[in-house]
Amino acid sequence: MSSAFASRALRLALLAAGYYVAGRLALLMAIPPGYATPVWPAAGFALVGLLALGWRAFPAVVVGSFFVNLETGFDASTVDAAWRSGLIASAIAMGAGAQAAIGAEGIRRVLGYPHPFDEQRDIVRFLLIGGPLACVVSATCGSAALWAAGMVTARALPFSWFTWWVGDSIGVLVFAPLLLAIFGEPQASWRRRLWAVGLAPLLGFVMVVGLFLWVSRREQARLEVEFIRRCEPIAEAVQAAVDQYVHLGGAVASLLRVVPELDEAAFESFATDLLARQPGLSALSRIERVTEAQRPAWEAAHGHPITRLAADGTLVPAEAAGDHYVVSWIVPDAGNAGAVGYDVGSESLRLAALRSALATGQPTASPAVHLVQDVRQGLGVLVLERVSAEAGTDAGLASTVLSLDQLVSAAVLGLETEGVRLRLLDGDTELFSDPGATGGGPHWEATLPVAGRLWRAEFRPTPEYSQRQRTWEAPSVLVFGLALVALAEFALLVSTGRELRLIAAEDRGSALLRAMPDAILRLGPDGVARDYRPPASEGASESWGGSSDLAMAGAGDRLLGSLQEVRSSGTAKRLEYQVVTESGTLDLEARLVAGVGDDVLVVIRDVSAQKAIERRMRSALAEKDVLLREIHHRVKNNLQVVSSLLNLADDRLEDPGARALLAHTRDRVRTIALVHDQLHRSADLAQVGFGAYLRVLATHLPQVVGEGSDRIGIVVSGEDLTLPLDIAVPCGLIVNELVTNAFQHAFPNHRWGTVSISIRGRADGRVELVVRDDGDGPPPGWDPRAAGGTGLELVFTFADQVDAEVSVVVSSGVSFSFVFAGGPA
Repeated sequence: MSSAFASRALRLALLAAGYYVAGRLALLMAIPPGYATPVWPAAGFALVGLLALGWRAFPAVVVGSFFVNLETGFDASTVDAAWRSGLIASAIAMGAGAQAAIGAEGIRRVLGYPHPFDEQRDIVRFLLIGGPLACVVSATCGSAALWAAGMVTARALPFSWFTWWVGDSIGVLVFAPLLLAIFGEPQASWRRRLWAVGLAPLLGFVMVVGLFLWVSRREQARLEVEFIRRCEPIAEAVQAAVDQYVHLGGAVASLLRVVPELDEAAFESFATDLLARQPGLSALSRIERVTEAQRPAWEAAHGHPITRLAADGTLVPAEAAGDHYVVSWIVPDAGNAGAVGYDVGSESLRLAALRSALATGQPTASPAVHLVQDVRQGLGVLVLERVSAEAGTDAGLASTVLSLDQLVSAAVLGLETEGVRLRLLDGDTELFSDPGATGGGPHWEATLPVAGRLWRAEFRPTPEYSQRQRTWEAPSVLVFGLALVALAEFALLVSTGRELRLIAAEDRGSALLRAMPDAILRLGPDGVARDYRPPASEGASESWGGSSDLAMAGAGDRLLGSLQEVRSSGTAKRLEYQVVTESGTLDLEARLVAGVGDDVLVVIRDVSAQKAIERRMRSALAEKDVLLREIHHRVKNNLQVVSSLLNLADDRLEDPGARALLAHTRDRVRTIALVHDQLHRSADLAQVGFGAYLRVLATHLPQVVGEGSDRIGIVVSGEDLTLPLDIAVPCGLIVNELVTNAFQHAFPNHRWGTVSISIRGRADGRVELVVRDDGDGPPPGWDPRAAGGTGLELVFTFADQVDAEVSVVVSSGVSFSFVFAGGPA
C-alpha cells in the first residue's frame, strides 16, 4: 500500500469519524423523533470535506451519517423493523452526502477552490451556496424518509423539514468557516484567520449551547414537575383501589371466620353481589386445608380430584403431600370451574404467599402467576388471608383474584390521564401496561405497597403530550443564538478578509519599496522632514541617502517654493538639483506630490547615470549633426563642381543637340544639389522641407531654362510637408522635368501661361504631388508613356522609384498627378 493511498484513506476515515462524533453530540439537542436538531455541525464537516478532498470524500460522509442515524433510530424488535431502520438511515445518509457534494460543486463552479474567501461578495456566495441553498437537499430527503416510514405525520412534516434545514444551515454557517480556518486552502491565508474565525465563533457556539442546555434543563424540570403533578393522583387512586380490594378480601375471610357454618350457596350469593359492585375483582374463593389422609374423602365428597398445574398448562392429579390447600369454592363459577380442587400449595409462587398468610394472619399478595382456570388469560395476582384467628388451625384461607385492567380503569375514572401511560410491575414482571408505556425516555415512578409486596408504577408521557407541553423557548435560544454567532462569524470573515488584502497590499508595497532605488521623504508645512526612508540600492545610503538633510542638500530655496506650489495646487512638481559628495557631484531628481493633510511626499532618485547618458547622447547628436551638414555641404559642392564641368564641356561642343542634352543634365544636377542645400540649411538633416524646396526650385528653374521665363509664371501652393531624402530627390527631378518640358513645349508662339505646382497630404496618409500647365496641350491621342521623349521617360522612371500612382489629365493643358507614400511629417 502506497503512502499516498494510506494518507487518503486516513483522511477519509477521519472525516467519517468526525461526522459521526459531531452528529452524536448534536443529537443531544434533537427534537423528537430524534433525527432533526436545531444545529447540525456535521453538515459543515461534510461540506469542507468535499471541498478539501473532492468527490472521493462522498462515501466517508455517507458512512458517517449512516451510523449516526442507524444508532439513533435502530429498532431490533423485529426483522422488518430492523430493515426499516437501516433503510431510513441509508436514505438520510445519501441525502447528507448529496447535500455536501452539491454544495461543494456549486462553490467550485461559482467561486473556485482553493479560495481565501476574503471578498465580501465571495463570502456571501460561499455561505449561501453551501448553507441555505444546498441544505434543502438533506432536509428534503430525511423528512421524506421519516414520513414514508410513518415516523413523522403529514401534519408534523413541515416542522420537521424546517428544523432539519435550519439545523444543517446553521451547522454550515458556523462550522464550515471554522474548519476552513484549520484545513482550508490556501493555508497561508486561512492560518492567519484561525483565531479570529475559529476561536471566537467556537467560544460563542459553546456559550449558546450552554445557555440552550440550561434553558432546556429548566424547561425539562418544569415539564417533569408538571408531569409528576399529573401522575401523583393516578398513583394515589390506584393505591387506594388496590387497598380497597385487599380490605374486601379481608372481609371475605372475616365472614368465613365468623360464620363457620356458611355453606357454598350462601358464599356464592355474597360473593356474586360483591363482584358486581367491585369491577376490579376477578374472583373470590375459599381454600381449605386437606391432609393426605383426608384427600380420598374430600375428593369423594366434591367429585373432583385434587390437581396441580402441569408444565404444559393442563391440570393433572397432585402428587401425595402432607397437606394440600385446595380451592373448594370459587365465584363466579363461569370460567372458573376448573380451579375447584386445585392445590394452591403445589406451585412455588403461590406456596410462598400461602405460607406467609398462614404465618402472619395478614393479607398477602402473590407474585404474578398464571391463572389455573385459563392460562391464556395471562398473569393474575392472588391476595390470600387466613380465615382462623389463630395460626395452625384448619380453617383455611380466603382468596381474592385481582383484575388489574379493570382495577386501574375504575381507579382512574374521572382523573386527567390524557397523555399519560401507566405500567405496573412486580419486580421485573409486568402486571399492567397501557399502550406505549414501555420504552426509553423521561418517566416517573411510584412505589405501591400491596399486601406484603411492593409494586412499581411507571408513568411515561406520550410523544403528543411532550410536544404539546414543550415550549419554543429553548429552541429559540439555540436558533437565534447560533444565528448571531453565524452573523458574527460572517463579520469576522469579512473583516479578516479585508485585513488579509491590506496585509497583502502592504507586503507588495513593502517589497516594491525595498526594491526602489529612491529615497522617500515626508515634509511638513514648514519644510521639516517628518519621515524618511533611505534608498534601497547598495551604496546609495552612504553616498547621498544617509539622511534627509544629505538627500535634500542642493535643493536650496527652490524646495520651499515647490512645496508651496504643490500644497496649493495639488499638482505634482519635478525638481532637479545636484549634491556634492565625497565621490563627486551627483544629479538628483525630486518629485513632489501632495500627501495627507498639509504634508508633501518627496521621492528622490539619483539620475546621475541618466544625466551622463543624456550628455553623451547630446554630444554624439551634435557631432552627427555637424557631420551630416558637412556631408550635405560637400555633396552640394561636388554637384556644383559637376555642374561647372558640364558648363565647360558645353562651351566646347558645337552640336546643338548635344549641347541641349548636356544642358538638361546640368539642370538635373542642380536640382539634386538644391535638395542637399536645403538639407544643409534644415534643422532636421533627415527630412527635406518639400514646400520650401519647391518654392526655391520654382525661383531657380526659369533662370535655368531661360526661354519663356519672362512670359511663363510658376505658382507653388499646398502644405509645407517634409519628405525623406530618398523621396525628395526623385520628386524634385519629376518637377524639374515637367516644368522644363512645359516651358519648352506647352506655350508655342510666345504665348503667356502658368505652370502650377502643388503638394498636399491626403486623408489616407499618402502625399499627392500635382504639376499642371495651362498651355496648348498635346495633339489628340497623345500617350505620355509612348511619347518617346527623354524627359517624360525619366518622369515615369522616378515615379516608379517612389512607387507613385500616376494619372495624366489633358484639359486646357496637361495635369500630372503623383500619389505616393510619405505622409506629412
